[in-house]
Amino acid sequence: MAGTLAPPTPAERPPATPRSVRLSAALWWAGCLAGVVGVVTALLDHAALEAKLTASAQESDPAASADVVADGVRATIGLVVGTTGLLVLVSLLWVGLVLRRHGWARWALLVNAALLLLAVDVTQDMVSGGADVDRVAVLVQGALVVLAPVLLLARSARTWFRRTPA
Repeated sequence: MAGTLAPPTPAERPPATPRSVRLSAALWWAGCLAGVVGVVTALLDHAALEAKLTASAQESDPAASADVVADGVRATIGLVVGTTGLLVLVSLLWVGLVLRRHGWARWALLVNAALLLLAVDVTQDMVSGGADVDRVAVLVQGALVVLAPVLLLARSARTWFRRTPA
């Protein structure tokens, strides 16, 4: 039997994800994990964290009532932990989109990195550093947040994002 249809041609394989993009994603994941470890260890040492923030608040405003200081300390802890957690989740979303070749997500990740660095700075000032695990984890997060986006600017990554997916 002879048919008039041509045999199917093998589908083109999309280009492999460049090493720079894979390494950047791995560094982002490690940075997010380090941030979570830093915040969780700080919260596990909640008494020391509260004592440090309470002493700082009383030193800056000795006339403030104990209730106002306690509310401020709770609000500060909640705001810092919530902001860091939200930025970590958003980072993971952007990394997932980057791995799916959405070039615009690289730029969103760069903006997120700047915000996350600000959050790392605030978190670093807040953590009590009882066992230094929280402080070290937050510093590691900051270093990885600086390094990971730089890899997305490598030539191999830029070329990969410019190619249209099959």
